[in-house]
Amino acid sequence: PCTDLQFAASVQHTGDGDGTVASIRALGGGPHNGLFEIIGLTCGCESGVELADAVSARYGKPFKTNGEELMHHRRDKYLMGEKVREAGLRAAKQAETDTWEELKAFAEAIYGKEEEGGMENMQLVVKPLRSAGTENVAFVSNLEEAKIAFNIILGDQNLFGETNDKVLVQEFLSGKEYVVVVAVSCLMRD
Repeated sequence: PCTDLQFAASVQHTGDGDGTVASIRALGGGPHNGLFEIIGLTCGCESGVELADAVSARYGKPFKTNGEELMHHRRDKYLMGEKVREAGLRAAKQAETDTWEELKAFAEAIYGKEEEGGMENMQLVVKPLRSAGTENVAFVSNLEEAKIAFNIILGDQNLFGETNDKVLVQEFLSGKEYVVVVAVSCLMRD
């Protein structure tokens, strides 16, 4: 449905955040001092979250911003969980790892060693640290399934072309799931 979109202006980010801000500023200034009065910024997709945080922080007023300090926490699922825990809220037990041995040790710490009768009721979630849309999210109930999921994720590329250099493993929490959505608009007055 978006194939016929017409843009009034386009700025290409080349890796230089300050340069991107300067390009946006060159468009702004209101109807008498530039093409547009830029009054806000929004991120159009998950892969742009960190860039939107950096641009909005560096642009300053009138943009509202999350800032750059915690921008990685908005994409990295492990860091998200730890921020929840730091806030004093209950959060799933979790570990980020790049080795099968660490993932197995995490499972054993919760369920006990398989050779000692543990793992009977194992329920874990194995997923990429940074992805979206339930890509490669696996619900596993034994070590064999966990190892398969780990091997699929580690070293693979996620939806955004980033290499999965670590895997997230979390205890499975049963119950209602809630998603918090915050809507932001990008407005330009001409």
